Amino acid sequence: MSRGIKRTISAVFLAALTGSLALRRRRLMEMIFRSGLLALKSPRVFNVAATAGVLTYVCRRSGIHGRRIGYLFALFFSVVWSIYYRYFVREMPRVKYIRTLWNSMIVEKAQLQKTQFNPTIWAYNRHAQTIICLAVSSLGFLWDDRL
Repeated sequence: MSRGIKRTISAVFLAALTGSLALRRRRLMEMIFRSGLLALKSPRVFNVAATAGVLTYVCRRSGIHGRRIGYLFALFFSVVWSIYYRYFVREMPRVKYIRTLWNSMIVEKAQLQKTQFNPTIWAYNRHAQTIICLAVSSLGFLWDDRL
């Protein structure tokens, strides 16, 4: 951790712990701004911030707001997820076995090498599992009985 970050963090914690009013609003905002700039040096944080800024700008300029943003995000996410699933998750199996006459006959008869392996859409990734379960739980009103 760099010296500037340590100084900023220690000053904020010291002010919070002691309850002193020595830190005025301007000084606090300056520290928060500095720590934000230091965080943007990280490539991941910068990518997240830049993407959020671009999407916010596009949504505001195009007049998309409210529920439309949710629908647009769901559509975008579904398309990207489908492309990822199609080209990176589905694969041809690699069959490993000891080459004996009996094993070769079983493998040829089962045609395991010719069929594509398609895992279920919620089981190949923990993030996918979370999002699919969230979507299914939000559709629960379709089969719930009203009291």
